Amino acid sequence: MSALLSLAVLVGTTAISVAGNMLLKYASESGAAAVAAMGCACWCIAATGFLVLAKSNGLAVTAVATALMGLLATAAVGVLFFGESLSERQMVGIGMAVLAVILVSLPTSS
Repeated sequence: MSALLSLAVLVGTTAISVAGNMLLKYASESGAAAVAAMGCACWCIAATGFLVLAKSNGLAVTAVATALMGLLATAAVGVLFFGESLSERQMVGIGMAVLAVILVSLPTSS
């Protein structure tokens, strides 16, 4: 799979996963079981994208990249749509996650 296609799948998978997170957040506040089910369905669809990425990019890189993209997007949604804020410690943690993606993506020396 080309790098551009992998990026497109990663972005799509992240968008679907974040939509699931938003639905579950709304369901947790409203008690709407149907909305919770839709959120879970989004997560199942996103898992399919994860499998596609893991097959072509390896599990370590895929796991870290999807976790980071999900973290960044979900944090942004929390701040922008739910009025949440990030502490300095949380921002440092996000920065460390970015560093983790860089480190696992570097080629290994053999």
